[in-house]
Amino acid sequence: CETRVALDAPVNIHLTGCHHSCAQHFISEIGLLACKVQDGDDAVEGYHVLIGGGFGPDAALGRELYRDVKASDAPSTIERILKAYLAHRASPATRNSRPQIALARCCVRSKRGPRWIG
Repeated sequence: CETRVALDAPVNIHLTGCHHSCAQHFISEIGLLACKVQDGDDAVEGYHVLIGGGFGPDAALGRELYRDVKASDAPSTIERILKAYLAHRASPATRNSRPQIALARCCVRSKRGPRWIG
């Protein structure tokens, strides 16, 4: 496994192929739900990408940020999300807080990848 982004706090990333949320992709900070993605005339492996979920006192359902991301594009997509989070969180003091809220606020779709909205 290759490290692409140095994190200073844990980020929960859940990956599942079960649309019933068996791996709880809706309550993870980053959730990946496996799906088939059209690539021309072929259907290839891919994911729907959700962000901003949480549990306990930070309970929230993640919201879909990207739909139908090819599996081959998923690592760079997650890398862009994490880099946006690290670059745009409120302050270094937030590094010890749960990233769920910052991840939920940090990203919207754009042609160049996620951008900060908060």
